[in-house]
Amino acid sequence: RAAAAAAACTAVSAAALAGQTVEVDAALLGDWVAALEAGRAPPLLAPLVFDEGRSAAGGAGRGVLPQWSADIEYDGSLAGIHFKDGAGTLLYDREAKRQRTMYTAVTDYFRPNNTNVVDDIMIGLPDGTMSSNMTWGGVDDDLAVCTPMVAVGTDRSYRDMFMWVPFAHSAGSKVVLGERCDVLTLSIEQPIRVDFWMCLGEDGLPREFNQSVQIPVFAGYSWMRFSNFRAGPPRDAEFGPSKACAQNFPRPLCEDSGVVTLDVYRIFGPPEPAILDDRNAGDILGDLAFICTQGSGASYTGKHIAHHRVNISRAFGQYALCNFDGKHNRCTGPEAQMLSVGRRSGQFQGIGPSLGQCSSNEDTGSQYSFPARAKCPPGVTPGGSSGGCAWAELERVRTVEASCVLHDRGLLEACARDVGHAPFRRSAGVFAAALASAEPSTGGCPDSSADASGGQAAIIL
Repeated sequence: RAAAAAAACTAVSAAALAGQTVEVDAALLGDWVAALEAGRAPPLLAPLVFDEGRSAAGGAGRGVLPQWSADIEYDGSLAGIHFKDGAGTLLYDREAKRQRTMYTAVTDYFRPNNTNVVDDIMIGLPDGTMSSNMTWGGVDDDLAVCTPMVAVGTDRSYRDMFMWVPFAHSAGSKVVLGERCDVLTLSIEQPIRVDFWMCLGEDGLPREFNQSVQIPVFAGYSWMRFSNFRAGPPRDAEFGPSKACAQNFPRPLCEDSGVVTLDVYRIFGPPEPAILDDRNAGDILGDLAFICTQGSGASYTGKHIAHHRVNISRAFGQYALCNFDGKHNRCTGPEAQMLSVGRRSGQFQGIGPSLGQCSSNEDTGSQYSFPARAKCPPGVTPGGSSGGCAWAELERVRTVEASCVLHDRGLLEACARDVGHAPFRRSAGVFAAALASAEPSTGGCPDSSADASGGQAAIIL
């Protein structure tokens, strides 16, 4: 399966794709950003540029049947984490504007054969927007976690995963599982490079599908092979919400009334405000769970790493996605999620239950969300009777240039050696030394003079 996925990914490379090029709304990027933040496999994109009334404009003009279900093999990669040997089901209903992908896949990034059970559902709403949720864990699992896909500042219009097909160009044929199918390709250049590839049967059902995205940090692909088709519309009951989304979102707070002092770290790039309010951060291993996926680290040129010391209530809530929207820091989620510090294991890949919300996460580290609504006023202790707040910043310890840590002190090389062997102890040693002092002889990095002016925003964790 992995070899087939690699072949499919190669088939949609820039050299192989000579199909139509179109411009697409920048909101496409939002789904990939949200996927990265959630630690999830790549979403199935559908360009907003296409609409039901537009002609094929020179494309093959073929389309996928509107209603069916099938078994799938799945393989995908996002931001350095490879999801492989996936198997599950796809429910597709273009008429009712709904689709659901359920599969089990494994990753080796932190440890060999770490199993991920995923339920990804998108349903179009009457106002033209969509409800998009991913459940990590079984549909009826009490410990599963529902993670709504809400990206900061992006359009939430419903997007059919095969809307691009009528605009694709023919590129020969192929035999998949003993059946001949026609290869269709489409390349999108703006604002990001997205390559689509499909082998479509004469019956209008896809036999194989691939999409790849070429963009710093968010590069990746999704590949599927389909079999055992069931014609006709999926039953309404098959689109019922998971127990995690229907009953347990957000998850209840951890049963711990204590307060702990933590050191947390965050990569940021100006013009982001150099504060923790409404942002995500991680302990050393938690931050490394994100940083070590970044390959060359080129996207962090000109960025900084800040070290903050905070007091936190141990009654952790479900992790919230918090980012800079170009003007302000923002956390997304219901009000209940904004009243506590959220916690998860690094990139959702720890062994702790419920994605590490109430676990020590010694294997992959912890990543945290710091909603401004949960911040304590000056002089108030987290969890105390006088405030009911959840966190207080004690000090911003220091800030260093990211390039010093990643390149000059050799963090990326240490990451490469640690992959597959969590916890990342070599990388943690390099990171800790770089932030501990400004002394080069002990592995330290000098203080950065830049805080929050100029440059571009970084989207982290």
